[in-house]
Amino acid sequence: MINLPTDKSTFLLKKLLMRIIFPLIFSLTFLSSISIDKEAITSQAIIEKMLAELGSYKGVQFKMHSMERLKDNGGMKSNDMFSKLRVKPHCIYSKVLSGDNAGTELLFAEGERKNKVLVNAGKFIPNLDFSPFGSTLAKNQHHTLLCTGFGTIYNILIDAHKKAMAMKKFETIFKYDGEVVWNNVKCYKMVVIDPNFTSSTYTSKAGETILSISKKLLIPEYSILEMNTGIKYFDEDLGNRNLKVPSSYAKTTILYINQQNFYPIFQQVYDDKGLFEQYEFSQLVVNPAYKPDEFTSAFKEYGF
Repeated sequence: MINLPTDKSTFLLKKLLMRIIFPLIFSLTFLSSISIDKEAITSQAIIEKMLAELGSYKGVQFKMHSMERLKDNGGMKSNDMFSKLRVKPHCIYSKVLSGDNAGTELLFAEGERKNKVLVNAGKFIPNLDFSPFGSTLAKNQHHTLLCTGFGTIYNILIDAHKKAMAMKKFETIFKYDGEVVWNNVKCYKMVVIDPNFTSSTYTSKAGETILSISKKLLIPEYSILEMNTGIKYFDEDLGNRNLKVPSSYAKTTILYINQQNFYPIFQQVYDDKGLFEQYEFSQLVVNPAYKPDEFTSAFKEYGF
């Protein structure tokens, strides 16, 4: 015999169906809204989300493969580094992973060792302190160790964002070029273009250095070295000189921005000569939990 449902059993059946069907409808609606948002992605939305993330992190850890153009037809120099950064107080640990200096460790801790970098070169050489701006550590480098992380690209894009908004040409300067998969990571591809990129003359004042000028004008430190003769050090006094400098950091910059955390894990920078520098980030950890002694020479995982 088949028992027809009573009013009570009908009510319970309806209630059970609502528990099953309503979440399903909600889930499908939610997925549909994600699809619409994805189709409505704009370059401004991506850039502003990325700037918000880069402006708020407290530390990062990553591996980086770099390619940097050297002056005097020196070609492209490649390097691989593992780095840890804490923003405040400013602390950096880096280890060279490739080339003749593979295994070399560098440690910087703001306020310690007179703000010099402790270097463990291995090979029975004692640990030594060096200025991060001197020729020993900065020679044939586009940036000093203190630029480790995403601070440089953040400052450059903040400035470009302001100019694009003022000119009301955001989509002209920041071009969203679709999605790419790089190193098995889904990314947004962004092309940043300076339509007015050129070079000009800058007259330096007493006490100004490559570092201070590059920070003031938001241009690459190494471009000043490359475009002018007779400069040896990043912290050399360049007072009362007429220097040739680029008008901005780059003519074109290509970024692959991780869709999950909005970090630019691939950065390719071009000037009027071609590829100037390229940085590739992997194994990125944002805001890692560092141990109290992780930026000291006594940390057990280091070889100082």
